[in-house]
Amino acid sequence: HWKWRLNTCIVGHNNYIDPLSVVIEGNDFRDNNERIDRICEMNGLIKPCYDIIERNSSFFERLKQVNSVIVMGHSYSDIDLPYFKKVKSSVLPEATWKMGWHTTKDKSETYIYQKELKLSDSQILRFEF
Repeated sequence: HWKWRLNTCIVGHNNYIDPLSVVIEGNDFRDNNERIDRICEMNGLIKPCYDIIERNSSFFERLKQVNSVIVMGHSYSDIDLPYFKKVKSSVLPEATWKMGWHTTKDKSETYIYQKELKLSDSQILRFEF
């Protein structure tokens, strides 16, 4: 047995907002500038998923013989789906997926991930932690 350990925590979102969409007609220009500045700061936190996947291609290459994936402490949000799809395409096609959940929302999201990843019912096990 071997385990992979990631040493980097990457945070971010994928909800780009056009800064000009927050301008309110008739507002003082300073108020609008403040709104635009806040939106630009938020847009700076967008996570470049595909760039991160590409930079870590050697990690994904090493997953070719993995037959079991365990997911713990994850909210199953849209932003991370590209990573899961990359893992799915990197591991053995028949790999089992054990998906942990903490809230009922997380549990329901595992069904969406199952569909998106095209996992059969026999490949997935859900568990509460």
